[in-house]
Amino acid sequence: MSHRLVGLMDVFRQLESYITLDTSRIFNVILLQHTQPQENTPGPTLASQYTIWYLDKLEEHIKSGEVCFAPLRKCFVRKHQMAPNFNAELYTNIAELQALAKMLGPYGIKYLGEQLMERCERHVHEMLSIVKENKELLIQLRACTMDQFPTGMISKQLKRHESFLASCILVGALFNFRRLTVAALKTVVAKRAPFLQNCILDYKTNIRPEVDPSIPDEMASAAGFEVDADPALCAAIQKHCANPASETLWTLFNVMVAVTLPLQSMDINSVYRTPIEGHENNLHCVSTAVTWLSSCVYTNLVRSGLEKEPLQVILKERMREFVEKVSERMLKLQLEEDKELQKEIKQRDSLFILLEKMVRDSNYITYDMLENNFPFTILRNSYRAVYENKKKKQQKIENEI
Repeated sequence: MSHRLVGLMDVFRQLESYITLDTSRIFNVILLQHTQPQENTPGPTLASQYTIWYLDKLEEHIKSGEVCFAPLRKCFVRKHQMAPNFNAELYTNIAELQALAKMLGPYGIKYLGEQLMERCERHVHEMLSIVKENKELLIQLRACTMDQFPTGMISKQLKRHESFLASCILVGALFNFRRLTVAALKTVVAKRAPFLQNCILDYKTNIRPEVDPSIPDEMASAAGFEVDADPALCAAIQKHCANPASETLWTLFNVMVAVTLPLQSMDINSVYRTPIEGHENNLHCVSTAVTWLSSCVYTNLVRSGLEKEPLQVILKERMREFVEKVSERMLKLQLEEDKELQKEIKQRDSLFILLEKMVRDSNYITYDMLENNFPFTILRNSYRAVYENKKKKQQKIENEI
């Protein structure tokens, strides 16, 4: 699309030699109108068309399991390379998203982010309703040790835990797409307005204590900088952080994630794929979902006065509690005594790697915090196991050839 626009501009510039025509003014006015969700004349704009198309396609194919996010390649890829429906890597690679950012500009990318977060809010609402259904059990799980609730018992007593984790994976995958578009915008703005971008970064870095932090965050996000609490997500989930009971509900949300993650070790699609550095069923996106939601939720709670403690303190405390609970349930997989359940656990090593990714994704989870709850020896052995499995598969393919 960007090549077509450049070609059309070249044609109009040639016409300037024969007729009185201000090509630059025409394209500035028209392209600026198309970065908005609506324009003066009836009909969809480029921003609205691309937003609807990207979000519909990604949501549809992530739900169906045909597309997974590849952190190593920084794009979405097809689960099977011969899948004819949607060539995700063609539309979400770095060059394509930078071309999209050039056409839509900061206004269009901001609109894309707002619409994406509105879709995520619907899934967040569904997840919170599942948490409310399991509230009594989650309160018990938060207070108990791993021996009191075996893995098999949790899978039987938790209601709709599969739907909860599916929604969490989808939300995390959409957050990763948001991260890709913001990174593409940052590259484009750095080329076109480097001084403006540097001024915004300087203002955000040296903000005065009395200034509302949401203002520089919104400015930085519009210029392509990734912030701890995404302004669009904060606005979308504000209604879920509006009463004193919200803090307890979100704490139980983290408990729900911690106790449902180990259940995915029985899913053969939870395998860790080394070529993309991610799980085949997008399980690694849960880490992004927990990190982004926690940052935005507690930012909203602190700004609204429902939380009196400083944001950094309360986030570290909640993330420490989350790491303790998820590590405890993961270790239960390693020490599982039920022989029938041991046979069903197929992706234990792939699941352990997810713990290390949580440290890399979060600013509030440290390696020291993880090592206090989960032995690094198990983590190293898990990495060795998944890479050895990759070598065995390659040798098997070579032998067949």
